[in-house]
Amino acid sequence: MLGTLAIYSPNTPPNTPSNPKVNFNQFYEYITSVSSPREMYNSLLDYQYKIPPPVYLTPWSDYPEAQIHHKIESPGPDDMIGNLLNKVHSGSFSFRLGNASPVKGFELMQKTFTVTPSNSQFSFWYAAVIGDPDEGHRTKPTFVVKIKNNSNNSFVNGLVNLGNGQNFIDDNTGIINQTPIWTINNVSQTQSEPIKYMPWSYVSIDLSSLIGNTITLFFVTVDCNQGGHFAYVYLDDFCTEPTTDNPSGSINLQNVSSCGPGEICVDYTLPTLPDGSAGEVNLSLNIYQNGNLVNTLNSGILNSGNSYCFTISPALLNTLSGTYFDYVVRGDFSINATSLPSQNIGVPGYGQNGTQNDDYAVSCESNPTDPSLCCDIPGFEVSIRKPRFGSDQLSLILSGITTPVQEIEVSVIDYHVTYGDPACRPASLGIFGNLSSNQSTLNGLNLNGSGTQVLDWTAGTPGVFNGQIPIKISKPSILKLSCCKGTFSFCLKIKIVDVNCNVCEKIVCFDLPLEEQKIISNDTPIEIGDLGDPKPTGPIIIGDLSDLPITNPNDVYNPKTGKTWMNKNLGASQVATSPTDSLAYGDLYQWGRLTDGHEKRTSNTTTTLSNSDVPGHGDFILHPNLPAPLSWNSPVNINLWQGVNGTNNPCPTGYRIPTDGELAAERLSWATPDAAGAFASPLKWTLAGNRIYINGQIVNAGLRGSYWSSLTNGAMSSYMYFNNGSSSPSNNYQTADGASVRCIKN
Repeated sequence: MLGTLAIYSPNTPPNTPSNPKVNFNQFYEYITSVSSPREMYNSLLDYQYKIPPPVYLTPWSDYPEAQIHHKIESPGPDDMIGNLLNKVHSGSFSFRLGNASPVKGFELMQKTFTVTPSNSQFSFWYAAVIGDPDEGHRTKPTFVVKIKNNSNNSFVNGLVNLGNGQNFIDDNTGIINQTPIWTINNVSQTQSEPIKYMPWSYVSIDLSSLIGNTITLFFVTVDCNQGGHFAYVYLDDFCTEPTTDNPSGSINLQNVSSCGPGEICVDYTLPTLPDGSAGEVNLSLNIYQNGNLVNTLNSGILNSGNSYCFTISPALLNTLSGTYFDYVVRGDFSINATSLPSQNIGVPGYGQNGTQNDDYAVSCESNPTDPSLCCDIPGFEVSIRKPRFGSDQLSLILSGITTPVQEIEVSVIDYHVTYGDPACRPASLGIFGNLSSNQSTLNGLNLNGSGTQVLDWTAGTPGVFNGQIPIKISKPSILKLSCCKGTFSFCLKIKIVDVNCNVCEKIVCFDLPLEEQKIISNDTPIEIGDLGDPKPTGPIIIGDLSDLPITNPNDVYNPKTGKTWMNKNLGASQVATSPTDSLAYGDLYQWGRLTDGHEKRTSNTTTTLSNSDVPGHGDFILHPNLPAPLSWNSPVNINLWQGVNGTNNPCPTGYRIPTDGELAAERLSWATPDAAGAFASPLKWTLAGNRIYINGQIVNAGLRGSYWSSLTNGAMSSYMYFNNGSSSPSNNYQTADGASVRCIKN
């Protein structure tokens, strides 16, 4: 029988290993574990029965039966997997829960403690070996991590993520590329089917919503209930920081511009074995347009280094100049001639951002660097000035010329068109991309032709020219509807040749809006300077004002994202003077609620869920009892906070809750991915904290910023967070939680 094996006081474990690593010993103080038939596991996890004390067993037991099911392990190759998996992640010891004998049992390790701010960020490393049956999850061998709130004797869902979005792993459930389970065939003569294993993986659990509560952590391995398959797990490095240890290898995209020509660079970590030998990786960049694979670039075998860059150009990628494409990076790893799981960044056909043809645009960046350009004239610079109101005339600004020039050439090298709504694209775009200029001479040089994609000033008297060249570029058509918006993006190459035959080439790029001109036609007279007599009559065309982002003293503009936001959090009394400026913290909203008073940090609380989208009171609605969804309203409405006219939009007129993508773009614009980078942004984000749904307590003020997006699935909603050491643009909170709101201009 696997029930009661032995009983020891958890304060005085027998035969404790001498001088174990500090964090290992500290975690195992006051810990108990148990081995028992699988039926008791079902009772524990399904019906939340409390395991009686007689079946507790400390992991340091020297009884042979106990060592079979619970064991302190020393470094060395796993008995089933061999050198591909070390029994210890780091240091001298790990704890093994379970074994390779399929006996329809389960092993459980638990620890009870009170959550405080200092231990609310709980972490550990684990590696698992699991049989591979063809059965459902409730009968499969499984590793599970559960959290019980002892104050109400109920399990807390949604806090544990073993890397696959779940709190459990079996041979296939929920496994994604970032957490591969590797299949090893015929590694055991007693197993006719393959087994699978998980290399050492890092798990972090945010327990801040349980501060002040006493909880119990359960780590459980469960054999197949048919008796033919097993599961065991190694646990190590509790409450330590993640390391770069990754026996499977890894790939990660570097932050790059979204347009080129240029490079897409990938950081990679080669797989390693415990003996120190390293593997290799072959990186591939798959290029998609309209969902179709158009080209693949390969790095070749890489067996050293940690970074590789793919060169991006229209000719190399076999894509049309001026068009967008999607890309997916794939890493194929191997070690000692053994293939390891491949890893992808991006989704085939849709790439990084989830929409076709939006990842990368060839030759459109503001200041491109092209190694094929030559420049023998030091100091020569070119910039481009936007049109004046009511005009579509651009100005090229040339400077740094000290020697007379005999030729100035301006040519279109790239362009593309985007429409805010595809329905605004007309059947014919017309003729566009041609250049013209009313400047027939430039300091003695004469313009040869106009209305093509090249303007060339030659034949004449060479001279030194620094100044403006007025040009126009013909724009594509757009439907003449007030709701239609679009952008015409183009790049120009400017080449000069001086009298000594020195040549210099520069590229400048620009975006022109395609919106219709705005017409003022009301009865209010408008005077613009002294127009003389007779006064003009009829409508006054004042041009496109869309390139003036700041129209309100409470606005702030981020030029890196092109977005205008409110300059402070909702409810804040001032723009932040530091990341911890409490006057700039503002209110904490439950996702989807109106500004009704609940958002105030001192608002009262209630445990009565609202049966409508407008509760009719200003209390912060708690949700202290499971099960999920942990929302303030029942039924849940996923259509709240959607757009400027969305239900319960708490933002001022003309503003709305930002989307998940807009928060991600803002986060990527920061100089550093942390609180310092957040405050250095023009938006001056603050560490305003959050309010937890269980008891309404405000936590993390001055330590963490959490900002809602409009994205939700009902039970959970997406938010951006950052602290002094890290950040993430997209995470999930319960909708009953309270978080900050920063409104974006529509």
